Amino acid sequence: MGLSGSGKSTLIRHINRLIEPTAGSITIGGEDVIQMPMEKLRQFRQQKTAMVFQSFALLPHKTIMDNVCLGVHLQGIKHDEATARAKKWIDRVGLTGYEDRYPSQLSGGMQQRVGLARALTCDTEILMMDEAFSALDPLIRSDMQDLLLELQEELHKTIIFITHDLDEALKIGDRIAILNGGELVQHGNTQEILMTPADDYVRDFVKKVNRSHVLHANSVMTDQKQKKVLPILRLMKWTQLILYCVRCLGKMQIAVLSKTQVDQILVI
Repeated sequence: MGLSGSGKSTLIRHINRLIEPTAGSITIGGEDVIQMPMEKLRQFRQQKTAMVFQSFALLPHKTIMDNVCLGVHLQGIKHDEATARAKKWIDRVGLTGYEDRYPSQLSGGMQQRVGLARALTCDTEILMMDEAFSALDPLIRSDMQDLLLELQEELHKTIIFITHDLDEALKIGDRIAILNGGELVQHGNTQEILMTPADDYVRDFVKKVNRSHVLHANSVMTDQKQKKVLPILRLMKWTQLILYCVRCLGKMQIAVLSKTQVDQILVI
């Protein structure tokens, strides 16, 4: 992620050499993509990677089914198998019954679902998404984020997701890389980005984030041990169960104690 012009789209297009790097290497599965001859690069693009674009990139003269089948046809998959695979992912993204429609007959959110179904039908190891949800309305965008997370729970693919929205990155990203002027200034998980920003650029990014929605308890806990057990909340009579929040061994634990147990602790 990063601001406009930071190099996000340029970077992701280096992976499949839609943009030719001027130096360096890109190693995937032990192979340097930069050194691949054109025929092998073409196979790599067809078999190993798929892409979802911000602008949908659907063919307007083809039906939804034909658009979704496009990638697998390029892979050499026969018609019946291609149609069966496409139908599966059309259904999974919630477009059942729209197979014979054309892109112009669908809303923006539905068109982006077509783009996602097309990429998933290719069944590649790497899925690249270049600001795929940026053009969508907030509610539709949230639905698409939830759909992506649901699918990832099942597929466990390598997904490289480009965004300039930190909230989106925090919601869907296992790890986040922040770019500034073509330079990678910080990468890490969500907790590391929020708690230890690398510089003022990253600090400005995260300063308005509602940390209560993102941080985990262990990110803000200390290792200091408390000598006393501190009762926080007493909800019931002494003859009933009492809910206490207990700090022990540096971790917050919830304990439900009887009156006898509480009396023993308070004596200690």
